Amino acid sequence: VEAGVVAESALRDRALAISLYQQAEENGSGHDAARQGIVRLMLADPDATQGAKAHTMTALQAHGAQRAAHHWAAAANLTRPEEAAEQLVQALEHDPFSWVVLWDLDRLYRLQGRWEELAAIWDTAGHVAEHSAGFIACCRRSAALHEGPLSQPERALERYRQILARDAKDATSRWGVQRTLAAMGKDEELVVALADEAKACSDPRRAAQLWNFCGNLWLGRDEKQAAACFSRTLEVAPTDVQA
Repeated sequence: VEAGVVAESALRDRALAISLYQQAEENGSGHDAARQGIVRLMLADPDATQGAKAHTMTALQAHGAQRAAHHWAAAANLTRPEEAAEQLVQALEHDPFSWVVLWDLDRLYRLQGRWEELAAIWDTAGHVAEHSAGFIACCRRSAALHEGPLSQPERALERYRQILARDAKDATSRWGVQRTLAAMGKDEELVVALADEAKACSDPRRAAQLWNFCGNLWLGRDEKQAAACFSRTLEVAPTDVQA
């Protein structure tokens, strides 16, 4: 190890220093110091791939999940996009709720169109989130993917309902439930969802719109139910023309 330090510091011979550190590591003499010397020199190399290898080496030997995740993420930032995703996944195996890693992987998977894998990543993060805010944020990301590029409204609906189980006042998720029910043609469930929102709505104009929407959904199916909804419209907005 001492010879490696001399080659690195005094002789400024990077190749010789790495060779000496590697010999020390193989011989078991000063193993940690030798590895640190190799990593230090690789990180200083202008070739980004060497830096990525150095972070990978450190991640594999790291003590502590967050430290390992940090080095996997650092390796990914120095790697080509097609290889970076694999290293970010490794980072999440150590720290599944690392926001930095999640957003980096989100960006890469979106560029690569890997929607199913991306949704699974956010689902996993939601399951391990310690607080409701983190769970809700992850569920929203997953729901948006299922409702959008994956075209799986039933799975989006499931996630919106999971959010509402934690926070019944979450307006974004209530609207998500309504959209997905409409997309799935589940009009009776949609009427129930709209009616629940209308009952809780403090804005008479908004409540009237919701009751009218409910009434229109019932028209041609159940005139009695339609009439009941329009009556509720007039209760909150007596001058409503449509009702």
